[in-house]
Amino acid sequence: MKNFLISIAAISAAVLISSCKESFPSKVISVETVDGCTLVTSEVYPVPGDTIKVWIGLPEGEWDGRLVGTGGAGFYGGKSSNAIKWAKKGMVGVASNCGHDNEDWTWL
Repeated sequence: MKNFLISIAAISAAVLISSCKESFPSKVISVETVDGCTLVTSEVYPVPGDTIKVWIGLPEGEWDGRLVGTGGAGFYGGKSSNAIKWAKKGMVGVASNCGHDNEDWTWL
């Protein structure tokens, strides 16, 4: 079951970040246990110099068959805690930082 969920995580990251016309280089950064769930952290490189972080939370218990993608648009991205929140409820949770790690918005 865990291998199946990791496959779902990889598919989720691809759907979240890539378009139907192209795919982007990516790599898994870490796989760790957080709050009883598995958190897969990966990076996607859409263009040279850009990095988008993607977190996939996998439930430790029974997967309920649902996938939840979180985050906003533009400058608002998700966090790893968003993915874990849903994984703790039995779903696969996916979040992305939309390419922005900075939480200082004073320049706006």
